[in-house]
Amino acid sequence: MKKSRFNIEAFLLTMIMTAGWLMPMPMMAQGGRTDGFISELEMIETRDNNWLSCVILNDNFGAPLGSGIWVMAAAGAAYGIVKRRRGFGSKHFGVLLLTPLLMLGLTQCKKSAVQPSGYPSVAIKLEIPNNSKTDVNVLTGAVNFEDGDEVLVANNGVYVGTLTYGNGSFSGNISASNTSDYLHFYHIANRKISNLNAGSTSSLNFDIKDQILKPAVVSYGHSTELYHGAGTYNAVLMNKCALVKFNVTTSSRSCATVIKNMNNSVTINLAKKDADDAFSYSVKNYGGISMAPGSGERWVTLLPQAAVSTGSASSVMSGRYRGTRPAIPAINADDHLAEGIDIVAQNEFKPEGAQGGLFTIDSEGHQVYFGCGNFMTMHLSNMWNFQTNPYIITVNADRTVATNSTDMSTLTIYGWGTSGFDDGATAYQAGSTSSTNSHYNPYGSLSTNLYDGNGRADWGYNMNQVAGWNYKQWRTLTADEWEYIFTQREDADQKYSYATIQNMPGLLLMSDNWVKPSSVEFTPGVTDNFTTNVYDKSKWTAMRDAGAVFLPCEGYREGCNIVQVKNKAYYWSSSRCDDDNAYAVQIDAESGFAAKVAIPRSRGVCVRLVVD
Repeated sequence: MKKSRFNIEAFLLTMIMTAGWLMPMPMMAQGGRTDGFISELEMIETRDNNWLSCVILNDNFGAPLGSGIWVMAAAGAAYGIVKRRRGFGSKHFGVLLLTPLLMLGLTQCKKSAVQPSGYPSVAIKLEIPNNSKTDVNVLTGAVNFEDGDEVLVANNGVYVGTLTYGNGSFSGNISASNTSDYLHFYHIANRKISNLNAGSTSSLNFDIKDQILKPAVVSYGHSTELYHGAGTYNAVLMNKCALVKFNVTTSSRSCATVIKNMNNSVTINLAKKDADDAFSYSVKNYGGISMAPGSGERWVTLLPQAAVSTGSASSVMSGRYRGTRPAIPAINADDHLAEGIDIVAQNEFKPEGAQGGLFTIDSEGHQVYFGCGNFMTMHLSNMWNFQTNPYIITVNADRTVATNSTDMSTLTIYGWGTSGFDDGATAYQAGSTSSTNSHYNPYGSLSTNLYDGNGRADWGYNMNQVAGWNYKQWRTLTADEWEYIFTQREDADQKYSYATIQNMPGLLLMSDNWVKPSSVEFTPGVTDNFTTNVYDKSKWTAMRDAGAVFLPCEGYREGCNIVQVKNKAYYWSSSRCDDDNAYAVQIDAESGFAAKVAIPRSRGVCVRLVVD
């Protein structure tokens, strides 16, 4: 009879708990705020310090309805064990089993994990309901996670490890040692912080400039109890940024719109732990923050700062257009400003570094300026710029270079997609000389173009990081755009030719509205050996001022061998052809001119950037 009673009690308790769990819960009850931006550290109740759940929150979304059924059912079974067993030891075991199961069930409405491990290296696993993806819900302000997101962990003023999101949870090892301090958690979405040394790194620095694909989120929280080695911990991440809507009007279709003079750099002093002044904010590279190209509603995250007065005529940039912005109110952590701030970039200007006139690149009439010279990398100082005189090249004769071109102070020829930014490719450094075509895989895929993703594989992304060029939004033409310039513009066949300028062979390219200067002779065509149009410096200056662009023959690189200098050249496009090749423009008297030719990805060739 007792056994039947036990079964009935356990069954009824399980059903009651299950019914309670299935009852709808308002968002306010689950998360505490409807916008998902948590501004105060919420202390999660802990019933037993030996059974703490590691709950790291960045939003107010609960688990799917009924997701705790099986946990609560198990808790009901544990209750049955408690009721069934009379001995102190067995009953105590049942209580210990019941407590964590109940807590785990209760924490299913938050981002939770329970994974105790060893000491001093502690493995932490952070379970995330629904395998949710990192994005900011612009209507609610809620923030979730995606694969590759990281939580940096600090203890006693130094970095101790990183938790990485994948397969539905955060996981990783930490090596904390100070039991008189908490564990401090930093979630920095859309950024990878490099050069971290566990046990010694005491400061973090990063920027939120690039928000072309999605906003960048910065959050912080510390455990609700001191570090105690093996075990699990409670924490709530507080947003250290604000979500703000902008209403963008621009004449540029493909360049990011950039607002200037904003706090866009963050420094975290880990030694100050959770003190208010542990976070400091500053302006980096004119305080630019980039948002998605084109006109429309754009959401970005801003860092705390005082109110900013109305911007000047160049406080908003979008390619070859600039404009103004209104005053921006004071920004506080966790703000959610959904009213919309209007910004306009429609005043056309010629960006610094642009040369010649405008060139139409598609049937819709979009136009670009070319840069004044080929893309150039100062190898030793890791700086980038344009060759200011297109007829003066760095490589003056055929030569052999060392692996990674380390014996060259200046680089001007590159494998495909070698912008210098780690975008997931095997070979991405500007000086890479790998002869394996599959190493040149932008964003880690052989099926992507340089303009896919956030554009980091494009050399123009590199140029946009240099202070002097930061808001000009340079990029590489696609293969179709190159081809349109040479074959489909009005009178296209009359607007390019082979030429020699100051003893440098190459190709002359005329802008849409180019008018031949009276003092200079010009014959279109690419059938000669660069001898029909020969110009000295003064005649070239007249051609340039009339809207011409010159593409010199810098040769190309095969492996570590640079060949055909002053005889031949290729200019990369941003378009892939297949797994081994990408498209380029070919300039060559012997093999002939080609507006679109497939060449091996590993071949080192020239780059000429444009600005929309």
